[in-house]
Amino acid sequence: MKMKSNSSVSTSYFFFLITILFLSVNFLSIAKTNPDKLAEKARNIIDRYYYADDFHVNVDNNDVLTVDGTVNTLYDKLRVRELLSRIPGLKQINSEIEVQPSLLPDKEIEMNIRDELGYNKSILEPENIKINVKDGVVTLSGTVSHYREKLMAQSIASWQDGVKDMISNIKVLSPAAAKSDANIYDIVNDVLKDHFPLEKNVVADVNDGIITVSGSVRNLWAKEHITDELLQIAGVNDVNNDLVILPPESI
Repeated sequence: MKMKSNSSVSTSYFFFLITILFLSVNFLSIAKTNPDKLAEKARNIIDRYYYADDFHVNVDNNDVLTVDGTVNTLYDKLRVRELLSRIPGLKQINSEIEVQPSLLPDKEIEMNIRDELGYNKSILEPENIKINVKDGVVTLSGTVSHYREKLMAQSIASWQDGVKDMISNIKVLSPAAAKSDANIYDIVNDVLKDHFPLEKNVVADVNDGIITVSGSVRNLWAKEHITDELLQIAGVNDVNNDLVILPPESI
């Protein structure tokens, strides 16, 4: 069998390397994101939820997006950034969006946030969250049992009228501490006080994640719903409902 010469092998190898290099360069050019296309995607997303004409979007060659414009609430500013962060290929977002809220006194802003925290069932102990407002900037602090409570508190504060910016110093208990009998006991009493204010004769006890409620309630609705509410608390394994329904004449 006739063998190829060394020069023929070298030439073939040379062209093989050139082909690989050519394909690699083309692959990299295809793989590299296009700033104009990223900017177009960003405008389309904004237009879907807001109005693209109200915002200016730019993407540089390093895939860093800068967006500016004006919104009425801090929630909208945060929401626009969240939506844009889902675009594949972006490495960074610089949000220069300006919040131009309606003017409200700091005390009124604080009161509105406090009321909303109390109404929201996702926040188990709203009284543990401290609120301070100065010149429209809200500072949240305190300790909550679960991370979802922190997120909800931040969201509630961000969509209130008059809020220009927010600082969140809320701390979250460790899972073990959040699910301890002592913490569950505190939450149970808060739930009973906030959601069943007419039921003054209910006594609760917690042992190894099992809640026992005893005493009396005004009607069957209260007895059944107390169990339903308490079973929603993270760390609760079961509820023993020993509540007695009072006769109508004793209410």
